[in-house]
Formats: sequence, structure tokens, C-alpha cells
Amino acid sequence: MKKIKLVAILLCVSMAISGIATQTATAKDSLSPDSLSQSQAEKYLTQEQVLEAIAFTYGDRVLAEAIDSQKTKAPDGFVIDGFHVEDYSAYTNGDYAGMYLDSRGQLVICYRRGSKSAEGMRASNEKASSRLLDRSGKALVDSVAISEVEHSYTELLAAYGYLNKTAAG
Repeated sequence: MKKIKLVAILLCVSMAISGIATQTATAKDSLSPDSLSQSQAEKYLTQEQVLEAIAFTYGDRVLAEAIDSQKTKAPDGFVIDGFHVEDYSAYTNGDYAGMYLDSRGQLVICYRRGSKSAEGMRASNEKASSRLLDRSGKALVDSVAISEVEHSYTELLAAYGYLNKTAAG
């Protein structure tokens, strides 16, 4: 009987120690520099932040002024950005066609094929070494490509509206 009690006690102690060791390893792994850098590496940018970075990086003062003119300061001190993609589309005379991240993580900004906006952005992008910077000069995006597409954002939005109207009635 004493042997069974001793074996049971040893078994409980070894299970407790292995449980503590597992928890310690899990906690240690979750705080390792690799796991911290993975969670810190995730970035979220709005299209509005990208547009502001375009204005800063490419030195487009007219765009920067248009963006700043749409900002309002809330009573609590927060700044509300009122410059949206539709405004940027109007700014580019309807040439802007959207943006996306490709499979390699490169930001691709699209303009209507053959437009002056596409030419100008491509030249500005080359001067900026295909990077976008925030106002402090810190890189927001390390790789930017300018692409030309068939239809602009405004044209696609009009087609979408037409399809919705037709489907509804």
C-alpha cells in the first residue's frame, strides 16, 4: 500500500512539474523577441493615410493643402480626416483607380491608362525610391508600384451605381 501511495505522489509531483515547465515555456515563447517583432510588424494603413503620405513623399503641396483643408479638430483634441478617396479621384481629374497590396506585400497604386496622373506619379515614385514616408520622414511603405488600368475609380463607381439602380427597379 505504501508503494502505491509513493508512486501516486511521485506521479502527481512529476505532472505538476511538467505542467509548470510547459506554462513557463509558453510564457517565455510568447515574450520572445521573435514573437514580439511579429506582432509589432503588423501595420494597418487607411487609404487616407496613404494619400497623405503621397502628398508628403512626392512633395505635392497642392494635395497636402487639399488634405489639410478637410481636417477638423474635435473638442477632445482628435483630428478628423475628411479627405477621402472620392476627393483624391476628383483631385486627379478622375484618373485615380484604386490601390491594393499585391502577393509580395507591395503597395500598388492604380491610375487610368495613358493619364497624366499615372505619368506624374511614376516619375515621383522613382524619385522617392518607391517608398512612402510619413510627415516625420519615417517609411510607411517600403515598396510602391504605379500601375495603369483600364477604368478609373470614378468610372467603376458610376457603373456600380448603374447596376444597383437597374437591379432595384
